[in-house]
Amino acid sequence: MGNKVYKVHVKFGSAKESLSLCPDSSIDQLKQKIHQAFMVAPENQLLICNGKPLSSADNISLKQARIPNGSKIILQKCSIHRSGSPESVENVYGPSKADFREHSNVKQCSENNEGGQNEGTSAQNATSEVNKNGRQLAALTDIEQRGLEIEQCVKQLGCDIEVLENKSIDVRLCESKRLKRESGIKGELLMKNLEDLDQLSFGEGMPEARASRKRVATLLNRVLDLNDANIQVLAEIIKKYQV
Repeated sequence: MGNKVYKVHVKFGSAKESLSLCPDSSIDQLKQKIHQAFMVAPENQLLICNGKPLSSADNISLKQARIPNGSKIILQKCSIHRSGSPESVENVYGPSKADFREHSNVKQCSENNEGGQNEGTSAQNATSEVNKNGRQLAALTDIEQRGLEIEQCVKQLGCDIEVLENKSIDVRLCESKRLKRESGIKGELLMKNLEDLDQLSFGEGMPEARASRKRVATLLNRVLDLNDANIQVLAEIIKKYQV
């Protein structure tokens, strides 16, 4: 295993890099290499590895984190930063610090305890938000992949429609009905993907994710229009030759 080298393929927006690491390299070392390649600090890196958010501790090795050779990683910049207190984390995706109220009848030690609890809650909220965004990014990747697969099917259906001209009337009619049913199924899948996409939302701190969501919406609507055009052509063929 000493000489074995892993390659992981990292994508950040439109930029791509292939990074080489040993399987015993830590997640922290991976993040440092990503930092060198894309200038995104490790603490601001949100990594989606093979479609799933990477939540392993930084001291875990690639092998222990089950990151295989050839893995594909999507990098998103997560704008979480530390405030003046070393244990306080401020979350840009939404309010994360509780307001502290001063009460004249509360002792100073009670105020300190309450502040510590609020800071701990703030850190938990920040972590929870990062995990949520990671799940949403993974879902967005899945929706885009399904959309691309449906696009290929819809294009193939269009090619199948074109060759109907060379068929006999009976075959043309039968095939048109079959293709229309298949197109109807593809249309339902596209609508389901659009509904799933509508459930995803990203804050102002994730411009790359917002742009990706817009790109996927454009893809799904484009394929839906193409599929509707196929259905229209098939409906006209069926109407023409239906007895």
